[in-house]
Amino acid sequence: MVLCSVTICYAQRYEGIAKTLSVRMFHNYRWTEWTRPEPTRVRLLVDVGRSRVIIYSKSPQIYTILSADSHYHDYTGGVKSECWEYQVIDQDDDIGTLVVRCGNKWMQIYIRFADIQWVYYLE
Repeated sequence: MVLCSVTICYAQRYEGIAKTLSVRMFHNYRWTEWTRPEPTRVRLLVDVGRSRVIIYSKSPQIYTILSADSHYHDYTGGVKSECWEYQVIDQDDDIGTLVVRCGNKWMQIYIRFADIQWVYYLE
């Protein structure tokens, strides 16, 4: 179940269970292709009001939101989605970007650092 309705998105709180996860790495001065989506069952919480992101994996990942960078519409693959972008810092003091993409009954959460990116697919 994804809690990504108009009310939730505008309230700046996103919560759900990821169904799949893909990863790509920065290698030889370019990004690799995304890995094939792998099944997962991980709870994610993005709480902008409290400036935190928690991914409840085997080793919980905790990010602090430093700033809200932008809000825009994306039409990748001909599918309209609404996106919110945030600058985050992880528990190792690495700075990255978190993007929340909401569509009609689905959500993707991207976590991007200089050398690795993850995307969680929620339905």
